[in-house]
Amino acid sequence: MRNGDCRRRCDIAQRTAAVLAAVLAISVTFTAAAERDPHRPTCTTRRCVQIKSYLKAHYCGESPYGNGPDDGCQIVDPRGEQPNLQAIAKWSCDFDTKTNERVCRQQGQVSASIRTIVERQMGPLGLAPAHNSGLGFTVLKSTSAGWSVVEGNYYRLEGENATFCQVVLTVSDSGHVQVPRKHRCRKSNADVGEGTSWSALGIDDVDGDGAPDIVLEGDEYENHWLEVVSLRGGSAQTIFSGLGYYL
Repeated sequence: MRNGDCRRRCDIAQRTAAVLAAVLAISVTFTAAAERDPHRPTCTTRRCVQIKSYLKAHYCGESPYGNGPDDGCQIVDPRGEQPNLQAIAKWSCDFDTKTNERVCRQQGQVSASIRTIVERQMGPLGLAPAHNSGLGFTVLKSTSAGWSVVEGNYYRLEGENATFCQVVLTVSDSGHVQVPRKHRCRKSNADVGEGTSWSALGIDDVDGDGAPDIVLEGDEYENHWLEVVSLRGGSAQTIFSGLGYYL
């Protein structure tokens, strides 16, 4: 074999190896990215696509928003547009630029029975009874479904650290309780919270089957996404997770 032919074949082999290495690197990168983002699994089924489309139409603003994903969006609160929903109470926290602190406020009050249910759930999560007076509540009641979504939240700032715990539960008109989400009491840096918290955005029939579901916003530090929880069959089941944005 002549030297010229050998060099050409060696160059081709080297270029082919380089291309294969690049393709493998890209594949590994996409796989790793998917593993880092468990809150946005692949959505390909007809039902998932239908739910996603509904959420984008009713719970999304600007899209894309923040630092991705490309099909993500700014999450909006549409509860004022839901005729069968009563916002009984709302607990919210905002950052006060003047004091450089997180300030939480309670709007509306909850019944003694709801407070008692939440206090019983918060005990096993690590909240001492002495701190029950610091609980904040969000309550959304569906007049068509016959049950309410309740958030019980505890937040206490201590210097540079904050203690947070939360329970998200449903209470039927007959008193039956289910607990779809909970966050054990944990102290962490106030600027970089640990774990996931949730905000109830609505009770809505997102897949058109006539049964209302719970729409939540998930918050994991700088990662925000939407979740849908179904109560069919007597148990809480997540039927969608995705959209939202990163900061």
